Amino acid sequence: MRRVFFLLAATILAATIVAVAAAATGTPTAVGSHAAFARLFLMDGPPFALRGVGFRSDERVRIAVDTYTRDVTRTTTASASGSFTMRVAGIDANTCEGFGATAIGNKGSRATYKRVPGQCPVQ
Repeated sequence: MRRVFFLLAATILAATIVAVAAAATGTPTAVGSHAAFARLFLMDGPPFALRGVGFRSDERVRIAVDTYTRDVTRTTTASASGSFTMRVAGIDANTCEGFGATAIGNKGSRATYKRVPGQCPVQ
């Protein structure tokens, strides 16, 4: 009985040490699965704007937006929390035209957003 209690206590202690070490280094295990990958969202309303989350802190991010009639590339820096908002003039997200956006960071983060032609926003 003592041996089982000792093994259980040792396992709990080891798990606690691993969790504290992960939290101290800021690994995705400690932060949660939401920070394990980058995501890109289309924001409501004009002007056309994209929001990126889950990027690395202070990461340089290149955003490329490709439409049927126009291609635009912009660069920004993610905040300390790994997010950014990028407005792109001259693109109307309220048309039924399809478009795609890709955000690639210099520290390895990558996210995409695509809308196929014919997916019209609800008016």
